[in-house]
Amino acid sequence: MTRPPAKGATRSPASKTAPEPPKAPAPPRPKAQIGAAAFGALRAAIGEDTRGEAMRIPLADIDEDPNQPRRLFDEGELESLAESIRERGVLQPVVVRHGLGGRWTLVMGARRLRASRLAGAADIPAVIQRGGDGDDYAAQVIENQQRRDLSNSELAAAVGRFAAEGRTTKQIGTICNLKDYQVAAFRKADEFPPELRARMDEGDMRALYDLYRQWTKTPAEVVAALPEPGTFVTVTEARRIVGAITGKPTGSIVLERAAPSPAEPPAPAAPESGGKQADAGGGPPPAGDAP
Repeated sequence: MTRPPAKGATRSPASKTAPEPPKAPAPPRPKAQIGAAAFGALRAAIGEDTRGEAMRIPLADIDEDPNQPRRLFDEGELESLAESIRERGVLQPVVVRHGLGGRWTLVMGARRLRASRLAGAADIPAVIQRGGDGDDYAAQVIENQQRRDLSNSELAAAVGRFAAEGRTTKQIGTICNLKDYQVAAFRKADEFPPELRARMDEGDMRALYDLYRQWTKTPAEVVAALPEPGTFVTVTEARRIVGAITGKPTGSIVLERAAPSPAEPPAPAAPESGGKQADAGGGPPPAGDAP
């Protein structure tokens, strides 16, 4: 017989599992941290001081840097940016340095400058670079890669310039936001045959590099297998081309091959006397013995 609990006594509550503490947010990806750190270091190196208030400079007094890395500008994107500037203005100032004859040379902000001209603006907010020229080109590459990726041909030119300056693969990768194998591919762009160089901005750089490596072995076959001009060359297409030339599947690509002809049925083995099948004969095994 169960006794009732004494007065004032309390029953211990059933044990419960304590709730797990909330998980801490994942730290930023190391690649982004490296890019941001390099960007900040280069901006400081070229003397860009964004702590003061920007001044407004007439667009007619600003010249673009002839050595800037970006050569291709999407007209549709510039029109869209111009429409935004008409409605809200330029939200982030461009960076300029003193030029010749009292003019200004643009350091960063070519898309904003061009879009402002399309929008019919008379001037633009700008921050003046302090000190010497510094590493303007590297800072321009970083800014372009963080705002709007450079094209393959533009990146190839930048990688080639940095390599000629004696920068390491790691340094080039940090500035251009590329992995080591991508830097290696862009460094080979000058060795591409004309047929591949003409497609630099019409294909994935990894795909073009794979085709280049095969071209060094079978040049005529690679050129003949290229898709029509204007067709974007994907990694899958490059693997298909290389696999078809070598006869070896590459990556996840399975070559289209003719179905094998059905094998001729084996000749029946001659029975031994007594109706038993020969032990060394080539006939099929009895039913139920197949592996």
